[in-house]
Amino acid sequence: MAKFTRQRLGRGVALALVMTFICQAFGTPQGFDTIARADQSKLQMDLALDFIQHHVTSSDVIFMDHLTDLQFGHYLCHERPISFDQSVAGFETFRCDGYNVISNRKIGLFDSGNFLSSWEDMLRAYDLRTGQAVWVIQAGLGGDLADQLRTRFPEFSELHSVSFGHHIQIFKVTVGQSGIVSISSAPFSLLRLQRAGTA
Repeated sequence: MAKFTRQRLGRGVALALVMTFICQAFGTPQGFDTIARADQSKLQMDLALDFIQHHVTSSDVIFMDHLTDLQFGHYLCHERPISFDQSVAGFETFRCDGYNVISNRKIGLFDSGNFLSSWEDMLRAYDLRTGQAVWVIQAGLGGDLADQLRTRFPEFSELHSVSFGHHIQIFKVTVGQSGIVSISSAPFSLLRLQRAGTA
């Protein structure tokens, strides 16, 4: 830039203004790719982990998309190295603190268009039994899968989820006969979480 402006302040300022205009005109819309400072707080992750500790049992399964796996798994395993099993095509599993986690490696972020097919693929791959509790966790930009499912599919209208900030969402589903999803419509107990969040 110094060569182009040849040490002239006027040209440098003009070039900077043109570059700023181009970035504003053609860049990513403000807020689209950013997470609010409050949602970046580790408190949200700590609250989500506390929820898991108090609601998810060692016999339950945790199901995540790949992006959630990358970030949430790090905290679920207390920042220790994770040993992944990728023996099932398209999926990976790992265990941390007694939790059994299944992640779909082919899907970066679950949404209402890909979740049910991913669910069915997971059921076929892991042969989960009827009545098996599965906790779906989504973390990161667009962490609103439960909201999308409630809006798009009538059978999910009673689905209850819990959110930690705007970008971490957890809900429970149960494997039904023939793989049909049975949803949990009972609210989760958040009393302990509310106390922790206000402390």
